[in-house]
Amino acid sequence: NLEIVSTLEAALADVAFSAATTNRVRRAGLPFDAPEQLATRLLPIAEKQSVAIVFGRESSGLTTEEVVRCSIAS
Repeated sequence: NLEIVSTLEAALADVAFSAATTNRVRRAGLPFDAPEQLATRLLPIAEKQSVAIVFGRESSGLTTEEVVRCSIAS
């Protein structure tokens, strides 16, 4: 069910809950889950709603603005 879109906004348009993956500590004010906690948190949500895990660019990751668009960070 892969779909390629040109913007993060388009990718998250019909998603109820999203998790940004990041390796940097940020002060974006989002709840932060360790990777081990992410699946535990997403599975019950995914049974009822659409979820997304957002990965950044290999060279630079996600920008702070991209992380803030997501529900949580991991």
